[in-house]
Amino acid sequence: MSNLHDAPEDNNAAALYIIGFNTSRPGELSESQLQAMRGMDRLLVPSPAVARILEDAGLVGPVVVEDDSLPNLRKDERVAYCGLGVPSSADPRARALSRKAYASGLSVAIRESHPLSWQLRREMGGDWPREGEDPGLHSVGPAELSSQLCGGEALWVESLYTDEDVRASIHALRRQYPPQHRITAFDASPASFGVRVGEFALRDAESEIEPGGMLILYVPELPLPSAARRDLVPAGQAAAGMWGVVHRLRAPGGCPWDRKQDHASLRPFLLEESHELAAVLEGGDASKIREELGDVLLQIVLHAVIACERGDFTASEVMMTLVQKMTERHPHVFADVDVEDADDVEMNWERIKGKRAREAGRSYLAGIPRTLPALLQAEKMQSVASRVGFDWNDVQGPAEKIAEESREFARALQSGDPDISGEELGDLLFSLVNAARHLDLSAETELLGAVEKFRQRFAAIEEEAERRGTEVQDMTLREMDDVWDEQKRGK
Repeated sequence: MSNLHDAPEDNNAAALYIIGFNTSRPGELSESQLQAMRGMDRLLVPSPAVARILEDAGLVGPVVVEDDSLPNLRKDERVAYCGLGVPSSADPRARALSRKAYASGLSVAIRESHPLSWQLRREMGGDWPREGEDPGLHSVGPAELSSQLCGGEALWVESLYTDEDVRASIHALRRQYPPQHRITAFDASPASFGVRVGEFALRDAESEIEPGGMLILYVPELPLPSAARRDLVPAGQAAAGMWGVVHRLRAPGGCPWDRKQDHASLRPFLLEESHELAAVLEGGDASKIREELGDVLLQIVLHAVIACERGDFTASEVMMTLVQKMTERHPHVFADVDVEDADDVEMNWERIKGKRAREAGRSYLAGIPRTLPALLQAEKMQSVASRVGFDWNDVQGPAEKIAEESREFARALQSGDPDISGEELGDLLFSLVNAARHLDLSAETELLGAVEKFRQRFAAIEEEAERRGTEVQDMTLREMDDVWDEQKRGK
């Protein structure tokens, strides 16, 4: 982070300065900050309230930056964007101006001290934190809330200059904290700095907080299990390290194999690693599950990094999209919907997905990938249809359908037409999947069980052939059946 004193002194030098104050009181602005701002050609501020702070400090002509209209930056002038706390990271307007400056070849100098919430906590002294509450050392602004996962930790939200800043921050918090989670609002204006505005449930905050004020919000931590709390920070650090490794592998001078991969070339590896994970989940070996989860995660990170390189989306956008989806589809946790059991949760889930599909002009079944195994596709289709009321009341319905399809399959076999036989066989399999679903069984899992049983019994036939000193193919069918039946009786 560069300091204003390190910035070029040449009045013709092109530069944007981001200046952050640790107070909103005009009389407490440092002389070095005032001197730096007096030397600027233009002063930009996020709101009329901040403009008044500068005017009361004797500075002339600060201009309010509108959210949807960034001012042009010229190479023949010095411009300072002045805000409270740490605007370079917290204030979306400061970040947008920095990007615009860099794109124009302008240097950017930053002079900030510490978040405004630090000053607030200092002034409150023994009144904060309340007993048993985390004081919160993490300060963020609207820009960071929209692109970061907070992990349920205690935090302060500042750089809330406008009603839109407050609204956007509350909406971002509601994607990560439950609606009943209570937050505290503090006044950040010069006349009433640190005065507690009130405490609000997130669901009500937007409507109950009076418009027109500069605010700081305190968000207490979520009551997560201790194990989850301990894992949050290490998991975040490990994820950052993993992303760094993959970016390095694909960077110039990295791994030639990784650099040449794209979405299409990596598809087989994602499928392979997913199947390997499914296999070890069956065995329950924790060390193998950990390893295979990592292999699947690597594939996900590779696809995210490739998308980032192409400018399609970033890894943080992947995670924020997931957070938004999960909060939308769990209104019984993050909103005020009441559910009685897991079946109600599934019904709500399908109702929300169906609404999204209708809004997009898509079928309820559109979200079921055609690349899934056929048995799993059938099960998912039947489940979706069931949740909108298209289903039998109990397993007796599919059982009768199996009998009907078996008769039709037998007639098709007698016709000698393989196409007709194949179609009827498909109908029979579909009905068998439906019966399994009504019994709360997975047809895919049960078929895998049958496959494994066949593998073990056939291995017994091979062992018997070896014991006799012969080959399996030299055994008669009757001999093989005898071994099979013996294995079946022994189970």
